[in-house]
Amino acid sequence: MFRRILKYRAHRGGVSLDVLFDNIRAIRRQSDSLAITPTITGYSWMGVNRATHALFPGSVLELPHVLGEPAYSHRELMDICRHVHAQGFSQLILSGFPPCFESLALRFRDHGLTVGCVFHGFLSECGQSPLSSQPFKAVLRLCRAGVIAKLACNKKGLPETIGRLAGLRVHKVILPTRVAQFPVRRAIQRAPGEIHIGVLAHDTFRKNIHNQVAAALLIDGATVHVAGTPAVDYWDCKHRLVHHPETMPHGDYVSLLGQMDINLHLSFSESWGR
Repeated sequence: MFRRILKYRAHRGGVSLDVLFDNIRAIRRQSDSLAITPTITGYSWMGVNRATHALFPGSVLELPHVLGEPAYSHRELMDICRHVHAQGFSQLILSGFPPCFESLALRFRDHGLTVGCVFHGFLSECGQSPLSSQPFKAVLRLCRAGVIAKLACNKKGLPETIGRLAGLRVHKVILPTRVAQFPVRRAIQRAPGEIHIGVLAHDTFRKNIHNQVAAALLIDGATVHVAGTPAVDYWDCKHRLVHHPETMPHGDYVSLLGQMDINLHLSFSESWGR
C-alpha cells in the first residue's frame, strides 16, 4: 500500500486550469447544475466517481486528485470556484467528500451558490483510523451551519439515522444496480455436483477477504474463485483455489460472476472491478 501511495505521489499532477475551465464551460452549455467529484487513483474513488456519472450524466466535473489530495494549490482551487460562479450555475453538488471539499463548499456558499452533497460513505469506515471520521463530521458540521443546503446518502438506513441523531433532513439516493447481459466467456469446466464459490473482490481494507475465503472453504469440495493472489496460503489449499485477474473488463467480470453457484462479495457500488 505504501509503495502504491509513493508511486502515485511521484507522478502527481492534474490537467491545466485552462483545460479544466474549458470542461466547466462545456458542462454549462448543457446544464445549469454542476456535480464535482474526485478523479480515480488506482481503486481510490472509483465507486464514487462512477456513481456520480450515473447520477448526473453530462454534468460531472472530475477534479484531479491523487488518492485524497487535490492536484491543485488552495489558490488554484479558489480560482476554480470563481470560474464556476462566473458561469452562472444554479446548483453545485459535491459528490464524495475529500478534505478539500470543505473549503470548496464554503467558497461556493460565499458566492451565493446552493451547495448540495451526496455522501457515499458509511459509519463502519469511521473507525478505521483517528482521521477516518473527519469527512462525515465535516459534512454534518457544514449542514448544521447551512453551508450544505441539501444532503443525500446512498447507504440504506443512514439518512434515517442522521435525521434522528443529528436532526437534519437527509434525502435517500439508492442507486439501481443495472447488470447488462454479456455472453459467457471462458466457461468454467465443471463436473456434475461440483460447487463453485466466488470471492471476487480486491484484497484491501473493509473487504474481509480472508473470512470470506475461509467460509467458502468450509463447504466440502467447493472450488473457490479469487481475484489476484490474496495471501491465504496458510490453509494449504492451493488445489481448491482458482485465481483470476486482479482487474478485468466489466463484461468478463459479470460473466464470471454468473458462472458461480454463489458469490460472497457482490457489490456494484464498491471500487474493485465494477
